[in-house]
Amino acid sequence: MEDSTASERKFIPIWLKVLIALLAIYISMLIAIYLGEMVEPDFIISRYTLQALVLSSLIIASLLVLRNVVDHQLPKSIGIGNLSDGLKKFFLGLGLFLIPITLTITLTMVFGWGNVTFNSINLSVLGSGILTVLLFEALPEELIFRGYIYTHLTTDFAKWKASLITILLFVISPVILVSIQNMLNINVTIGGASSITTTYILSLIFFGVFVQYLRVLTNSIWTGVGFHLFFVYINRLIGTSSENLIQLSDVTDETPMQIILGISMLAVLVGLFLYPKISKQKLGWKEKTELTAHPTE
Repeated sequence: MEDSTASERKFIPIWLKVLIALLAIYISMLIAIYLGEMVEPDFIISRYTLQALVLSSLIIASLLVLRNVVDHQLPKSIGIGNLSDGLKKFFLGLGLFLIPITLTITLTMVFGWGNVTFNSINLSVLGSGILTVLLFEALPEELIFRGYIYTHLTTDFAKWKASLITILLFVISPVILVSIQNMLNINVTIGGASSITTTYILSLIFFGVFVQYLRVLTNSIWTGVGFHLFFVYINRLIGTSSENLIQLSDVTDETPMQIILGISMLAVLVGLFLYPKISKQKLGWKEKTELTAHPTE
């Protein structure tokens, strides 16, 4: 006799689970944005911090329900894993961007391409900014797209097809959200603009491809969370203003800085793509994920 849990899962097609996950992040995002708009300026926490807390709370609650009630699977099996491994992968993701930036800043100081000032800033403001980006962008997006959606797609499709579908859904989601916000007359701020631009879409495609590769390479969402966090927050950490932690001023020539940053980033990318061959690690692009019976028991 066929296992009852496996039989139940057959009646819930993958496309429906993916749709539910997308609706979860769309609805959670709209609720978070709406509540943020309602907050008074003198509220105990900032509008953006509130939105981040609400969004992540709703996403985590949604995933717990989906995994435990609908999927009958452990929540950690969508690429969350255990705490120690997750922390290692998280800091690996941070380092992928941190190393090229650190090298560029160091050489700028050594060769005098510009003045580098390390400003003293309010640690609570810094921590609040990092937490907001983590909970509003990096964590919920990685949990839904590279976590829940990708994991389910790999049960029906080979990893390369599941990856392409995940990237596509990731790229079109802001378009859908902005359209909904416009219909509801909710203020739109995306990529530093009030509307979606071609540049934003192109950067989103490249970003989506790279983070998806990290998901397949490390078999964890946390590498993407770490990279996502640093990628989004970098402009607030480094800039030309005294409000930035690292301030660049009196730059004599940006060319060598751009060359060093470009070469170091390219070296990281090449290293990541060569690593599976060097380590003889098979990524299994043509493989699917097997479902197991009663994994929550």
